[in-house]
Amino acid sequence: DWPRDLRARSLELAIQHVKIGQQVVEIQRYLLKAARKEAKVLHDKTIRDELTGLYNRRHYEDVIRREINRARRFEQRLAVVFVDFDHLKQINSVYGHRAGSAALEQMGAAIGKTVRAVDLPFRFGGDEFVILLPDTELEGALECAQRVRKHLQNSEVHLGQERFRVTASFGVAVFPDDGDSADNVLQQADDALF
Repeated sequence: DWPRDLRARSLELAIQHVKIGQQVVEIQRYLLKAARKEAKVLHDKTIRDELTGLYNRRHYEDVIRREINRARRFEQRLAVVFVDFDHLKQINSVYGHRAGSAALEQMGAAIGKTVRAVDLPFRFGGDEFVILLPDTELEGALECAQRVRKHLQNSEVHLGQERFRVTASFGVAVFPDDGDSADNVLQQADDALF
């Protein structure tokens, strides 16, 4: 039989030990949450275009194959809208590269604001963009292109005292109607653009 004060001290130490254990668990949860958040930030940096915030071409290469396979498996359509920014070189020459960057940001914003939540917008190259529209027929893809065009038409780029509008050209193709592979459908959309 332990003396009363020794039992009380032992109980206090056990309680402190439990509290320390709880604190360690809370610290581990916090660190895990922070690590997950940081991993998401790093992942987003690898799949997003820094200027426009849209997905980048590297991510497009991963996504297009998956979306084509899904469309094939479920016998659905996959529409591709190819967007080519008009006159970017002219904007850069007249207003400077900051203006070109601002115009590209506006193009990214116009696309991002007008697509559905299930659509996948990408900055494909310097002044080219691609929008993948899962389970979408030609009419839906044309409507998407019109929404982006109207948004651009009703917007201005502001850079200091300068104000200007940007325009784009669009080409649309649909898998499997216009091609049986990712490359074929993209090429058809690019050809339709011209």
